[in-house]
Formats: sequence, C-alpha cells, structure tokens
Amino acid sequence: MKKEGQVTNPFDIFIPQLNGEVYIFDMDDTLFWSPEWHTIVETNDNDDAVSVNMNFPNTFHKAVSFIEEVNQDYINVIKKNKKGELQKDLIDSYEQEIGKLRLIQRVVDIPILGKEDQVVFVLSREDGSAVDVITLKKYFSSKRLKAFDTRGKYVEGVAVIAGDATFYKSPRTLGHIPNEEILNIYKEHNDNAVVLTARETTEGMQSGIIERIESVGAEPPLIVFTKPMGLSGGEYKAHVIGQIAQQDSVTSIRFYDDNLRYVNAVTDILQVTYGPDVFSKVNIYRVNVAGKPEESTFAKLSCERSVKMFDALIKAANKLDIMGLNIEANRLDSIISKINYISIYNGRKND
Repeated sequence: MKKEGQVTNPFDIFIPQLNGEVYIFDMDDTLFWSPEWHTIVETNDNDDAVSVNMNFPNTFHKAVSFIEEVNQDYINVIKKNKKGELQKDLIDSYEQEIGKLRLIQRVVDIPILGKEDQVVFVLSREDGSAVDVITLKKYFSSKRLKAFDTRGKYVEGVAVIAGDATFYKSPRTLGHIPNEEILNIYKEHNDNAVVLTARETTEGMQSGIIERIESVGAEPPLIVFTKPMGLSGGEYKAHVIGQIAQQDSVTSIRFYDDNLRYVNAVTDILQVTYGPDVFSKVNIYRVNVAGKPEESTFAKLSCERSVKMFDALIKAANKLDIMGLNIEANRLDSIISKINYISIYNGRKND
C-alpha cells in the first residue's frame, strides 16, 4: 500500500517489494565491460569512416550513405525551397563553402559523460576542417542531418556522431569481460542485488543479462530493470531507485554506475522529487572506467556463429579443390589461414 507523502511511480515499471540493504548495479562498464559502438566502423589510413560491419545493429551506416550520396551528387541533396524547387544560390556556393564531405574519426573528452578519450566522428571538409552546424543547416534539411548530433552536446559547434543507440539495443552487444572489482561486490551481495540498465527493453535483453552474469559463476539478480522505449535514461534510473528507496522495508541502497550523466540525474531527482529522507538512504558510487581493457571494447560475433562461418569457408575451399579450381582454392585457404581459428575454436570449447 502506498504511504501518504510517497512519490507515485511515474512510469509503467513494476517495482517489487524489497528489504534491507539493496545493491543496485548498472550493466555496461559497471558489471561487464561494454563493447564500443565505433569498433564496427572501418576507417582508412586518413581516419575516414568508409564502411560499417552490418552484422551488428546500427544507424551509423546512414551517415556513411549520406556522405556518399552528397559527394556523388550534392545538387539533388541540397535542400529545396518551400515550393520544392532547387535553390541556385546554394548550388553555386556549395563547392566553395563545403565541397567534398568526409566523416573523420577524432578522439575527444566528453565532460557531460565524465569520460575522456572518447571516439567521435566529425562531419568535415576535404581538408579535414569541421563544417560548422550553421553552414550545414544552410545547405541541408534537418531530416538529412538526423544521423548527426548538431546540438553541440558532445562537441561544440560541429556535427558529430558520438554514439549509436541502436548498437546497444541488441543483447548481442552485451559485454563478455567482467569488471572484476564491481562483479566481486555483486557476488558478495547478489542475494539482495538488482541490475538497473539503460539498455532498452528489447527481445532477449533481460535474459541476455542474466546469461552473462551466470556465465561467470554468479547467481542472477532479484530483478533486471531495462528501460522502456522513449524514456530518459537518467529519469528512469532515478525513479526506479526512488521507488525502491521509499519502501519502509528498505534500509539503504548502494548504487553503482559509470555514467556521470545518469549519476547526476539520479542525485538531482532523488533530492528534489523524493526529498532528503529518501535521498539519505542512497549511497551512489561512480565506477571508474580508466582501467577498461582494450580487448573488451571490440564487438564480436558469438563463437558458435564464427565457427560455423569458418566451417563454411573450409567446405567451400574443399569444393574448389575437387572442381580443379586450384588458384581459387588457394586464395580461400590464404584467407582462412590469416584468421585465428584456433582461438575461436577454443572459445567455443570453453563456453
């Protein structure tokens, strides 16, 4: 029963009755090191984005397609007037003001996330200079620029791609390598632990998180919260924590998260909306990601799927041999030999 003065749950999210000291853990870069969205983007020697690994869900490919379309025929991409007609003045000045577009990988600090050395892709001219947002909006409609962040939220004044939310909507991109420091805390208290992730509620996400936790010998949490589509990640996390903290049976909460934006949102909403009595029950721990291992950042296909792919390549090479197509068979053998098949096979055995 809701107690008088308690904050009503603003979202359609089931909150179970909990007791005692509750441990609440974020998933990505907290319990498990998360793959980085940009590792599926292929760049050339000049750091230009040239293609995307479409084996993983993403929206980045739309930005690559936009660049290709503009560079091939900018006249048909430049925005038209209200009558739907080409604007000759924009066409005539485009080459001088912008010219050939590039999408260049840069490494920057993003203070709003509390993170350093983050990969972003900046919409730039051929000489490498970034195209300012005002100039871009002069030539292209907002619809055409939807693939880019033009708010200056991550890099001021220019259009960038600083993340790919679609990449993280699939359980296939959950991390495999645990953050041992935080995982050990989880294991010590998993009888009263909760996972609170900003990953969206998509098919297989909750079960995927439980599978990851069980894969390292830990017991599943009491509940896994995933974010309903359309909600702000910070507000969602804050209200889940607030709803739990205001239960009389809950004595305290320890909340672990790496994302500064979410940590700040939780702090603000608990203080302002839920009040000092509830806020005093919540201890917030910002997880340090400085020690994130390099090997954990790469998105990878499941071992089983990879092995099936290699089996198919080997069968194809054998068929080419039987058909007497020795040159083609040798080329395929060369490709197979360059891939570390043994480590993938061993990974399958160890799963």
